[in-house]
Order: sequence, then structure tokens, then C-alpha cells
Amino acid sequence: GGGDDGGGGFEALVMDVLQAVALLTTVYFYAAPLGDVVRYASRRTVRHADDARPYALLIGSTLLWLAYGVLGDDTLLVLSSTTGAALGVLYVTCYCRYASRSLRLDALRVVLTVFAALTLGAAYLRAALHTDAERLAYIGFAGCSLTLALVVSPLLALRRVLARGDTAPLPKQLIAASTLMQTTWALYGTLRGDHFIMFANGCGALF
Repeated sequence: GGGDDGGGGFEALVMDVLQAVALLTTVYFYAAPLGDVVRYASRRTVRHADDARPYALLIGSTLLWLAYGVLGDDTLLVLSSTTGAALGVLYVTCYCRYASRSLRLDALRVVLTVFAALTLGAAYLRAALHTDAERLAYIGFAGCSLTLALVVSPLLALRRVLARGDTAPLPKQLIAASTLMQTTWALYGTLRGDHFIMFANGCGALF
């Protein structure tokens, strides 16, 4: 009995540590684009090379995982996803404030596309799926897809790296933060027995 209690206590301690590290690394990852926001504000302009798609993907991905966390009763996921969604809205707002009209319209078009997809998905959940288990699986699949798109998006800079032979365009801070965050969440998903969290973040860590 004492051995079982000791083992359970150790597992609970490991889970507590993982939750703390997961939250910290997630906030660090989501806060990585703050440097871009500061640059937009200081220059009062957005370069044509700057891309708003990662910000839109951040909003879409975190809203999906927020719904998944609420449905799956995962407080950590709800907290981290709420933080990410709020920061995503902040990034898009700052981007649009300092972008040219054409870039602003492109950014808004991407954001509206993401919200339209989420709205259609929500309508499907209500109309076609009748159990929480079915809805959780549907949101999990969608969340995995958007998460992979989000973590792969910094690698779009590889095109410029290969073309110029210069590693400067690579967002090294964002890539490092992503790897640390995805690894932590993959371990968290494994211990929690959540295959969607484990798969999405395990694949993301490999990138």
C-alpha cells in the first residue's frame, strides 16, 4: 500500500512539474512574435516580407484547443490556449495597424478564412455529432492539423535561406521555443493518456 502511495505521489509530482513547464514554454512560444510587434511599432510600418499567416494560424489553433480543453476538462489546456488566442489577436491587430492597405486586406482575408472554417466546423459539430466523445475526436483531429501548420510555418523561411545561403532569416528563437514547447506537451499528453495532444506535439517536436 505504501509503495503504491509513493508511486502515485511521484507520478503526481511529475505531472505537476510537466504542467508548470508546459505552461511556461507555451507562453514563451506564444510571446516570441512580440519582437515583431515592437518592430512594427518602432518603424510604424510592416515590410512586404512579413507574413500574417502564422498569427492567424495561432488564433485558429488555440481556439480549437480551447474548445478541446473545455470539452475534455483540461484546465492547463484551457489556460494556455486562452493566452495564445489573446496574443494572436494582439499580433494581428498590431500588424493591421501598421501594414499597408494591401497587406492589411491580405491579413484580414486570412483571419476571416480561419474564422469561417471554425464556424463551419462548429455548425457541423452541432448538426452531425451527438456525443461529447465524437466532438472531442473531431476537434482533436482539427487541432492536430492546425498545430502542425503552426509549428511548420517558421520553416517557410528556409526558402530564403536556401536561395541566399544565409541563415539570418530563420526565426531561431521561435524554432527553439517551438521545439521545447512541443516536447513538453508531448510528454504531458503521454502521461495524461491523450493521444491527440501526444501526436500533435510529438510530430511538432520532430520539425
